[in-house]
Amino acid sequence: MASPVALLASAGVSIEEGLASGEAYTRVITANIRLSGVIPQIACVLGPTMGAPAYSATLMDLVLFNKARSHLMVTAPAVVARMLGTEPTLAELGGAVLHAEQTGIADFVDSAFETQLVRLRALLCILPSNRLEDAPRHAPRPPRAALPAMPDLPEHAFDMTTLVEALVDESVYLEVGERIGGALVCAFARMGGMPVGIVANQSLVGSGAIDADAARKAARFIRVCDAYNIPIVNLIDVPGFMPGAVEEAKGLLREGARLCTAMVTSVPRLSVVVRKCYGAAAFVMMQSKSQDGDVVLALPTSRIAVMGFDAARHVVYAGSTEDEAVLRARYFATYESPTLAYAKGMIDEIVAPTALRDRLIAHLTWLERKRERPVPERRHAIEP
Repeated sequence: MASPVALLASAGVSIEEGLASGEAYTRVITANIRLSGVIPQIACVLGPTMGAPAYSATLMDLVLFNKARSHLMVTAPAVVARMLGTEPTLAELGGAVLHAEQTGIADFVDSAFETQLVRLRALLCILPSNRLEDAPRHAPRPPRAALPAMPDLPEHAFDMTTLVEALVDESVYLEVGERIGGALVCAFARMGGMPVGIVANQSLVGSGAIDADAARKAARFIRVCDAYNIPIVNLIDVPGFMPGAVEEAKGLLREGARLCTAMVTSVPRLSVVVRKCYGAAAFVMMQSKSQDGDVVLALPTSRIAVMGFDAARHVVYAGSTEDEAVLRARYFATYESPTLAYAKGMIDEIVAPTALRDRLIAHLTWLERKRERPVPERRHAIEP
């Protein structure tokens, strides 16, 4: 059973054909639902697509847009004008900006049709044909990018994609949902020739705090990887979940809970504490043995704690007049050092950055051999 690819540019079901056309597309949508989580489904939106075909695209696992021509919507502008008295543009109803930056339906946005097809071919090389197959392996190739320098202080921003480039084969990765939920980077890549799904905190966006959009995007990405036998690698640099009334109103609790649920996978999941790992988000990302995670690694300078120094200082060192650098060093040794988490069995190894890629590949290879993955009739559908 091969992966279906839909090339879409449709005004919807045929008015002239009437019920027969609607019934035919009902069968298409039913097949989308029944095959979700069974075979990868990819929608390549080439032009304005409305009604039933738009729902079919949204039900698929990955949706590809091009910036100028792709539009996905329930109804056409003329219908909206007749019903509501105002006529929005195609872009307002279903353009690339709307679906990439607000709804999150567009997983990839490329500049032209030709680059859409290049993206499509790259995805087909990563994904297996169906849930019963392992994701295809390639010959391992070293990264082109060197390891980046990391800031000493955890509150200083660090571009996590520079570390991703230094870890993955040929420094090539396919980022899903790049324009929404930027506090988490979700990407397909290879390590040692093996496909992996990377979930990485990005401190360039909101200091890396996980907001509702980021949690929703990552949860769905993880479910896609879990359905199609792609191991998860978490790269952690997280101060917690994003606080505030705006995020609470957007359903952060529910989206965070969905991320927690998605993290319980059938495929191997490995985590690396790169810099900071604080709060409830730390335990979601870290996936220690108590969460049935497979491997947790930490860099020697990483910090793992309930909260960071700046948040805890007024409680732990209330009234202290000692130099801040002294207090910060003491807090690290007493509360944050990865050696403390190692002693408690929360992490498995403290690894130098230069050895990180090799250790991840070694663990991925071992987990591929040892894990007996269940093969249910269907793991789960991939929610739109």
